[in-house]
Amino acid sequence: MLKPYQKVNHFEGLHRCLTSKGGILAAMSGCHWVTTAVNAHHFVPRAYDLSRAEEVHAFELDFNWCCAQVVLKRLSGCEGTRGYCRQLSREVVSAAIQLVWSKVGWLGDLVEEDPDCETDDWDLRLEQADVEAVREAARRIAQTGPTELVGGHIDECQGDKRRAKELLAQVQRLWPQAGLDGEHNIWILKPSSASCGRGIGVASDWASILRHIASRGVQTPAGGSSRAAPRYRSLTALQESGCARWVVQRYIERPLLVHGRRKFDIRLWALVTSFDPLVVWLWQKPYIRFCAEDYSLLELSSVWRHLCNHAVTKRHTTNDDAPQMGDDCNMWTFEKLLEHLHESELYDRQDVDGLSAGMETLSLIHI
Repeated sequence: MLKPYQKVNHFEGLHRCLTSKGGILAAMSGCHWVTTAVNAHHFVPRAYDLSRAEEVHAFELDFNWCCAQVVLKRLSGCEGTRGYCRQLSREVVSAAIQLVWSKVGWLGDLVEEDPDCETDDWDLRLEQADVEAVREAARRIAQTGPTELVGGHIDECQGDKRRAKELLAQVQRLWPQAGLDGEHNIWILKPSSASCGRGIGVASDWASILRHIASRGVQTPAGGSSRAAPRYRSLTALQESGCARWVVQRYIERPLLVHGRRKFDIRLWALVTSFDPLVVWLWQKPYIRFCAEDYSLLELSSVWRHLCNHAVTKRHTTNDDAPQMGDDCNMWTFEKLLEHLHESELYDRQDVDGLSAGMETLSLIHI
């Protein structure tokens, strides 16, 4: 039942394209079919709709590749010459090199043949035990700080370090989202049709991803109340059961932080009044929403550190360790953000100018 001040937020028959995360993802992923000037990989973190079998497979490949990158980054960044990192073994390093090498070869062919191609057809058939070993190594690396090299054979280690650095350099050259792939392999999980931050979680290991999705309640076949979800051993099993109505997206591990500690997002309202002709109205006063607590990659389970939704942060009890960023529910005007960014020495001038120019462009658009 709509309240007196509410308006219907969808067009009949088209609401999923605008108001579900899965619908928005499908629209953005297919935009290259409409115009060759736009490739979603160049402006939005990649994401996968887990209700679709082919995207479950593509996500698993991407997750494994990111784990392999974590392993190679740790290896190439280890200090000393005595052997392999404490978390690694020669077998894990070899499997990680094979995974990254396979993807790099596919990326090279893609750039040469069709830069806008979306087909992720680079699958390397490693033994499942090798894949799980790479995943486990990446999980342990994400939970520890820098470590020295210990044990192993010096010549083999140095050869693998050189190979790792060469492959990572090729990834930087060929992959538009290389800057997103940090050293923690973090993904954000979102129910496709929920709002107000409900059900959203952040995870960096495979078991946590499965556990988060399966533990958030599953609708009964008749669409009734939620029930406790059974345990699933794979995303494929979740997808086949109809329980994986989720979108998983690469998490920005190094976001711009206000005062060097607080994550934020920008809320800009748009009103679509017609599709044919297309008529879009943009609100001229975007505003900033902060998380309730300081950003940290060591506490992924804390919604206060990672979600900026007002529906979430308004429930937080402010204390001396997590002061609010403003008098009005952890919110700023966009003008106040720009003023802060320009006055502070913490931020790169190019980033600040780019943000300002981007929002100015939006404010001038008449669609």
